[in-house]
Amino acid sequence: PDSLLAAGNTAEIAAGLVAAGSPCDLVELTARLDRLFTEAADKSVPVTDLKAFFARLKARGYKLGIASSDNEKSIRQTAIRFGFESDVDFVAGYDSGYGTKPQPGMVIGFCDAIGLAPARVAVVGDNNHDLHMARNAGAGLRIAVLTGTGSRESLGADAHYCFDDITALETLLPERVV
Repeated sequence: PDSLLAAGNTAEIAAGLVAAGSPCDLVELTARLDRLFTEAADKSVPVTDLKAFFARLKARGYKLGIASSDNEKSIRQTAIRFGFESDVDFVAGYDSGYGTKPQPGMVIGFCDAIGLAPARVAVVGDNNHDLHMARNAGAGLRIAVLTGTGSRESLGADAHYCFDDITALETLLPERVV
């Protein structure tokens, strides 16, 4: 949990590899890793039917966003692959101009895009960078999920809730009046 590979963005991982002796130039290595991570999106495995899951949340009136340490292209490619791209109101990768985790910029960008104050937003994440980003932005709810590299022990102190996966959100989140 919280290692550079688990929580860092591509530029941070590349910088760490260069500092550890990689012969590649930082810019070249970042680009190569971005390509690798974008291609890896085609191999990801969902924990549930994401198209149906996002559609149900959207039908309940929720605005949905994705803030990731991955590049924006790979996030969008994943959304298309699993069929939920039309249910997402906001996408931010480390390269989208909102800053990087654990800075608050991605949450603030989402809030600006949908017209809500951070205190009215729930952030769901699988590592402490996500939860710290939520806290730094003043998000009203921090929810940890155990489908990444974090454990209940490593995430519990910074989360209001800690679930095995995102499917538990449907029972937690109230119906919204649209």
